[in-house]
Amino acid sequence: MRERVLASLRALLAVIGPLPAAVLAGIVLALFVPAPEDVRLAIGFGATVPLWVTGASLVFLDARVWRAALALAVSTAALALAVAARG
Repeated sequence: MRERVLASLRALLAVIGPLPAAVLAGIVLALFVPAPEDVRLAIGFGATVPLWVTGASLVFLDARVWRAALALAVSTAALALAVAARG
């Protein structure tokens, strides 16, 4: 029973967990890339989905769910601080 719960938590974390970090990474790219505004928007939006898929793959392959959750929380906090420092 415990293995099923952990497997479902791992799948849930893999799908939903990297989304905030990927969105914030797209925002950071859109803010900091030295290009015209429309190009920055396209780069930030275009990078969000590949970053989300990469993060989901890495989280799902991680053997310990808590370690993946901690890594996602730290990276999301770092990106949020970068956005807050910009604005």
